[in-house]
Amino acid sequence: PSGSSLCSVGKSSMKLCVALPLAGWALSSPDLLRARTKVPRAAWKAGDVSEKMNGMLNGHLKEHFTTKPCEEFSVAAVQEFLAAVHPLTSGELLDIYSTSDDPRGSAAPRATLAEHQAEWGAISAELPEAASTVLRAGMCHQAVLWVVHHLTSEGRHALGSRAVPLLPRRAYSREELGEDEVQEKIWEGYSKAHHCTICHGSNLPALPPGSDPRAPTWPAPTSPAFPFQFEAKSFGWTTGSKFNKPVNVTGSWHYDFLNNRLRVDYLSKPSEGIAKLWPFETHIQQIWLADPAPLGEGDLEKIYGPGAERGHFYMFIKPQPWSATSCIKVPYPGMSILHPDIFTWAAQYGNFSDGPVDGEFLKREWVNGQWADQYHLDFHHAGDGCSGPFNLWKKIDDDVQVADYGISDCEGGKPAGEAFSFWTDLKRREPKLSLFQATTGPRHPMNFSSCQQAATVWHAEQHLLREWAGAEDEELRSSAPLVASLVKVMTQRGVGHPIAGGSAVMRDADYSAMEAQSMLV
Repeated sequence: PSGSSLCSVGKSSMKLCVALPLAGWALSSPDLLRARTKVPRAAWKAGDVSEKMNGMLNGHLKEHFTTKPCEEFSVAAVQEFLAAVHPLTSGELLDIYSTSDDPRGSAAPRATLAEHQAEWGAISAELPEAASTVLRAGMCHQAVLWVVHHLTSEGRHALGSRAVPLLPRRAYSREELGEDEVQEKIWEGYSKAHHCTICHGSNLPALPPGSDPRAPTWPAPTSPAFPFQFEAKSFGWTTGSKFNKPVNVTGSWHYDFLNNRLRVDYLSKPSEGIAKLWPFETHIQQIWLADPAPLGEGDLEKIYGPGAERGHFYMFIKPQPWSATSCIKVPYPGMSILHPDIFTWAAQYGNFSDGPVDGEFLKREWVNGQWADQYHLDFHHAGDGCSGPFNLWKKIDDDVQVADYGISDCEGGKPAGEAFSFWTDLKRREPKLSLFQATTGPRHPMNFSSCQQAATVWHAEQHLLREWAGAEDEELRSSAPLVASLVKVMTQRGVGHPIAGGSAVMRDADYSAMEAQSMLV
């Protein structure tokens, strides 16, 4: 029997035909048994999901087909092989996979041969050698999947003596490719094709497509949650709706969920241009004495110092090393600091969002010198710039955050700022009480009673602009808009973004309510 075809006649009277998957060959009993068997037998499983697995599967391929190493094919030759196999694939096998949610169905050819060839041509022209190698590897995976899982016994017999590409000798990583759109598409195709073979690992849990093929599959991913009390260092960058060039940010975190308080110290400096050479360093100290207080806390002013109040977020800002310290406080009544399990707990606040706020496990990859799991939360909030992605990477063998990325600026009607942070030197311990208490001294004085109140972070920014606009120092006056905007962005990071941006669902609701309150006191 022959495959079906789709034909058209052009103005030149030439007949153009596109082969479609074969539907004529009936499934044999072995074909049906193989299609309905989801778990590979022991002889078809390896101890890992990279070189060992590929070597084991290649051994089976050599027993049943004429084969040739993937590395001995050119990209064009693998594409030619796929083009020959495409019309032989079975629609009946695909129906079985699709109706039972079998992952083998995702590897099926779901487009016409002409559409596949157009796609191949668009991504294979003039590629760097490394990208061409990864493209070929992904196509070799695809070729094996089509031959083994999408051809009937008669379809495989129709291959005759044509050499089937073996699986690649090794796995590849995203770091081996460039960052342009074509190479990103190559990586997506490779990771998807490689992912379809990992059920041949020895009862190892599957990682989602996009995971680094070299990544260990154990321990299995777990829901992200960070320690109830910890201290850590962080470094990264941030942008804002009023400054699109990144500002370098280093700092330290002192997180105390049990006592409902948080302190964050930031040192910020421009990362580009001449500004990075001059002594522009903004020191920002944030103390959040959140609401409610832990049971039996006692007199706040005796514990933390004059002027200390629960339900307030304090910012002590030294815009330049030689400048005086300014202090602003913003009320957040009835609002706690970030919950340790914010990526799942935030779902309770779905009424504040016009879209889902549940966290999602995306992939496992190598981040900042270690294997990490990436979790994603896509928050949608109508009417302001806070909507956007929030991402958290945590160690695969511990609840320790490795990195985070997300929206850092909520300026309605304007592009939102972004921020990325790496986390290092995390210590599970209760931060010392002295970190939250009023201090004196010329470098970083903290006096709660001296803080001026602002209804919202936006009002705090406006107050700082007015205060610094009248400064005697010309450099402080000229840098005031950037520094004031930076303070707003870093405050929004402290309230919502840093470890898990899902707390934006709390943050935005309070912003709207607070802006209806009084202006700056």
